Amino acid sequence: MSFHLLTPPCKRGVRLSQHTSLSVGGKADIFFTPQSVGELREEVLWLRAEGIQFRVLGGGTNVVCRDEGFRGAIICTESLSRACHEGTRIRARAGCSLAALVKRCCEFGLSGMEPLVGIPGTVGGALVMNAGGRYGSIGPLIEEVRTLTLGGEEKVYFKPSEHFSYRRGDFAGEVVVEVVLSLSASDTASVQREMCRILRDKLATQPLSAHSAGCVFRNPPGDSAGRLIDACGLKDLAVGGMRVSPVHANFIVNRAEGNCRDFTQLAELVRTRVNGDFGVKLELEVTVF
Repeated sequence: MSFHLLTPPCKRGVRLSQHTSLSVGGKADIFFTPQSVGELREEVLWLRAEGIQFRVLGGGTNVVCRDEGFRGAIICTESLSRACHEGTRIRARAGCSLAALVKRCCEFGLSGMEPLVGIPGTVGGALVMNAGGRYGSIGPLIEEVRTLTLGGEEKVYFKPSEHFSYRRGDFAGEVVVEVVLSLSASDTASVQREMCRILRDKLATQPLSAHSAGCVFRNPPGDSAGRLIDACGLKDLAVGGMRVSPVHANFIVNRAEGNCRDFTQLAELVRTRVNGDFGVKLELEVTVF
């Protein structure tokens, strides 16, 4: 199939800085926003037939795109955003806004999503990284996951708890299409109180309003990356337009016109310093491509 016959047509040369929370990234060769699962399948099959590499992008959080751009295709799931509730179960497409879904669960008096308040991005992205924090993560709530293989086949995973670990949802080589979450019946007032309590704590300890990609490093076993970075005196350390957040040391924020090079240089400085001071080799939690 010709590039020009794909429906809807792909865009060329889309700047990824406009689609990522850190606001960095050059142009992608191809940018596709499927309006349905059928269009998503068509695009995946076409890319495979043409031998073109691709990445799936949801809300553009927890990713850092290189300044030289991406030589391949980006599939953006933002239009696959439908969600519905069936009793205490929520069925949501991968591109559904996580923040909007958390709010909707509160309105329906459904409890379980409160720990995810304040986390940006999409449901699909949250699944792939098992998003969460000290209050809990999304993995234990997942009852069903639907994916699309590179061959266009739909797969369904029921109660896939074995696929989730710390900041990882293992569905490698497949595109997440839809998830079903199993929640608990409660009431709006109770859910809202818990959400507000958690959000107050996050607002006081995380730079939620800044341009960032979320936590930069994975927490090492038994410790906190933020604590180690802070103990090295690295809060406010800057390279170009990027700086270590003075609010939470495991966030790097884009304070001006920072780029990917600034980010990677600053992250490497932090990693080297923590390894030198504590003998701990921090691993990136964000994905750089």
